[in-house]
Amino acid sequence: MKSKLSLLAVLLLVFPLLAGCWSRYEIENLAIIGGMGIDRIQEDGKERYLLTLNVIRPGLSGGGTEGGSRGRPIYWRITATGDTLVDAEKNINLRSPRLVFYGHMRFVVISEKIAREKLPDVIDYLARNPEVRLRILILLTKERATDALINYSELENTIAREITEMASITGSIVSKFKIWDLAQTINQLITPGLDPVMAELMTPVTAPTEPGGGPIRILRFGGGGVIKKDKLVGWLTDGETRGYLLGTGEAHQGALPVRLKNQPEPDTNINLTRSSSKLTVKAEGNKVTAKIVIHAEGDLGEYNGKEEVATNEGVFKLETKFREEVEKEVRQSFKKAQELNADIFGLGNRLHERNPKAWKKMEKDWYKILPNVKLEIKVTAHIRRTRAISEAFIPK
Repeated sequence: MKSKLSLLAVLLLVFPLLAGCWSRYEIENLAIIGGMGIDRIQEDGKERYLLTLNVIRPGLSGGGTEGGSRGRPIYWRITATGDTLVDAEKNINLRSPRLVFYGHMRFVVISEKIAREKLPDVIDYLARNPEVRLRILILLTKERATDALINYSELENTIAREITEMASITGSIVSKFKIWDLAQTINQLITPGLDPVMAELMTPVTAPTEPGGGPIRILRFGGGGVIKKDKLVGWLTDGETRGYLLGTGEAHQGALPVRLKNQPEPDTNINLTRSSSKLTVKAEGNKVTAKIVIHAEGDLGEYNGKEEVATNEGVFKLETKFREEVEKEVRQSFKKAQELNADIFGLGNRLHERNPKAWKKMEKDWYKILPNVKLEIKVTAHIRRTRAISEAFIPK
């Protein structure tokens, strides 16, 4: 009898679970979000959050162009304001006939104003939302974040896919920006002695890209926003960002124009094919010296001179220019970081790891010490290939 009662009790507990998850929502009741934009605006005499969401229209995202089969955009851009981000999120439902769902969201665009004043609030909001994945990409823009979500994708069927593919595939080819996800961003923000650089999203207007079309607003990445502690303090250019990536071992490929002769314009291009870096930091009293050792390899990608370069002497000249260009870009980036008084190369973190006693003494005054840090750079650069043409191309 006891065994039968035990079996009955187990069945009574299990049967309700067979009906499905208690918190399940039917997909036809969900507004699936592809991307989010966060701004700060003036409304009714006070500052409020402006939340912009790109909602994927049902039945239009399966393929084809973003115009959809009926000429409608794949995305429905919806906005709402609120005193807090959660308030703005809930106010979205004043217009949406479906429940907002963030489980498939790919990216978040944060405006410059937000990044300078309210970045910790945004990161806190995203990290506390149980539907938001830690793999979503975090982007900064000097423009309104809501404007970035107006754009139509140019090649992929959605903006979200276009951005994620640039982050994972094409970004490493140029090494002029680096997109971090939410988990990586949080990790960098809480790491002692490290100030992150967050990718900048631009939306310039360009000439028509289709026959008979008009000017369009496109998506473009390049450069990055420097975050000191938890606030945006300045911006890096494309070149300064590549110098930062070279110095931190995050640059993988890219085009390095150099001048073999004394002339205003570059006459040669070296294609960076791989690089690595190693950082060491030494502290003596309040004096800190940093050393970055970089190993770079590349191919000759373009040559507009007349002399033969596929010789020992020619390759030596190319490697010398290659080495000088890498060192120049790293120094420019390091100089910009010192001007902004931000530790984007992680000198403090390296000191914290290798010499915790020295870091403990310097931590409180680190941003007073940082502008005076001396930098030593050692670069080894090798040209691996000059490609199929061994001599300069000179028509006879």
